[in-house]
Amino acid sequence: PQTKDDVQVMDYMGINSPEIREMVADHYNCMSRLDSFIGDLLQVLDRSGKADNTIVIYVGDHWADMLRGKRTCYEGGLRVPMLMRWPGHIVPQVRDELASTLDLMPTLLHASGANDVPGLPGAKLQPLFQPGSAEWRTYYFAEYHTHAAAANYFPQRSVRSDRYKLIESLLPD
Repeated sequence: PQTKDDVQVMDYMGINSPEIREMVADHYNCMSRLDSFIGDLLQVLDRSGKADNTIVIYVGDHWADMLRGKRTCYEGGLRVPMLMRWPGHIVPQVRDELASTLDLMPTLLHASGANDVPGLPGAKLQPLFQPGSAEWRTYYFAEYHTHAAAANYFPQRSVRSDRYKLIESLLPD
């Protein structure tokens, strides 16, 4: 396990207290346990003979509610890990396309042989299962909005491409 003395805090935040470093160490320790448990799950699937007929999807969280993190349209609020495993269907690779959790429903419907649902948001991820270029979305639209009048209420809308992002704050100043 890591401790506050083992971790570096993101310098751009300007925060480097022992309490923040301890929180970061706890987060890393949670990720390490999660990695072990997912490894155990994959081994059980392999041993059971069900791995080839099982889609495993891991979507991460935004982590702690820190500056420019969760509850924003900055990268910390929108960019989360998504890992998929489906032996014989998905080639292990790293992709940079703009995918969303909204893409999971059409992907799983298609994988199960179900009919497409007209008007369903998202796109099938299957074109990204193999290496090489794929026709995919050019822009990703997102929002952060809460229905509370909390002190940290900063609604935002954003659009991004692979290179640029525009964030509109609905409460300037």
